[in-house]
Amino acid sequence: MKNSKQEDIVNIKQLRLALDNVQAYVYIKDKDSVYLYANQLTQELFGIINEEVVGFRDKDFFPTETVNKLRQIDLKVLAGHSSEEEIVIDYPDLGKRHYLEVKTPIYNDDKTEIIALLGISTDITKQKQLEEQVRQLAITDHLTNLANRRQLFTQLEQAYNRSRRHNTFAALCYLDLDGFKEINDQHGHQIGDDLLVEIANRLVSEVRDIDTVARLGGDEFVILIEDIGKDFDSANNAVIGFKQKLQQIIDEPYLIDGNPISISASIGYELFNGANEARSYNQILDVADSRMYEEKKQRKRR
Repeated sequence: MKNSKQEDIVNIKQLRLALDNVQAYVYIKDKDSVYLYANQLTQELFGIINEEVVGFRDKDFFPTETVNKLRQIDLKVLAGHSSEEEIVIDYPDLGKRHYLEVKTPIYNDDKTEIIALLGISTDITKQKQLEEQVRQLAITDHLTNLANRRQLFTQLEQAYNRSRRHNTFAALCYLDLDGFKEINDQHGHQIGDDLLVEIANRLVSEVRDIDTVARLGGDEFVILIEDIGKDFDSANNAVIGFKQKLQQIIDEPYLIDGNPISISASIGYELFNGANEARSYNQILDVADSRMYEEKKQRKRR
C-alpha cells in the first residue's frame, strides 16, 4: 500500500506527463523571474531538452527588449494581478512569432503570500498571419496589390491631417488609361489584366514611401503625393513635373505575353492643404477626376 509521500510522487509524475503533452508553453517562475519548471514544449523552445530549467532566466533565451517586457508583466502578476497579453518575439531563425501569454500568481498554502507565478503561453502566429491576410484583402486591390478605394480614403485622411499639422501641400492625381477598352477587345482580358499589373508596377516605382498608389477599378488609378511644398506655386510645379514623369513611364512600350502594346494616360490633379481646406475628400477627388476628363477630351481633339 502506498504512503502519502509515494502518492505525491506519483501525482507529480502524472502531472508532469500531462503538462508535457499540452500543446502550450507551461512554466513556473519564482519572485525573481527565475524558472522553476518548464514543460517539454517550453524546453524545446528554449533549446534545453533533457536539461534542468531551474535557474535559467528570460535573458538566457530572449532579446533584451523582450526580457524587459516579460519582467514588467511578471511584476504585475507578482503584485497579485492576473495577466493576459500578446508578446511578439523576433527570432533570428524563426522570424516573428506571436504569443498569447496568460499568467497568474501562485500563493502559499494559507493564501497569504505570493511565492511564484504560473505562465501558459500559446503560439498564435498563424492566427495573426490569417488576420493580416484578411485585413490586406479588405484594403488591397486583388489584381494589382495596390491600395483599393477604402485604403485610399484612409491614407487620404492621414495625409490631410499631416498636411494640416505641418501646413504643407499634398495632391491627388487621377489617372485614366486611354484606349484600354480597345486593347482588351483586341488581345483579351488576360492581356488587359497583365497590362494593368505592369502599369501598377511602373507607378509604384515612381513614388516615395510616404505616397500612395491606388486602383479604383477598371483602368482608373489615383496617386496621393504628400509634402510637396509649403506654398502653392512650388507645390503646383512639383505636381506638374510628377505628372509629366508619370505620362512618360506609361507611354513607354510594353511587351505582354509576346504582344507589343502601346498605351497612354490622361491625368488630372488637385492640390490641397489641410491647414486651410474646407472641402471633403470626395470633393477633392472629384476635382482631380473632372480635370482628368478635361485632359482626355483635349487629347482626343489632337
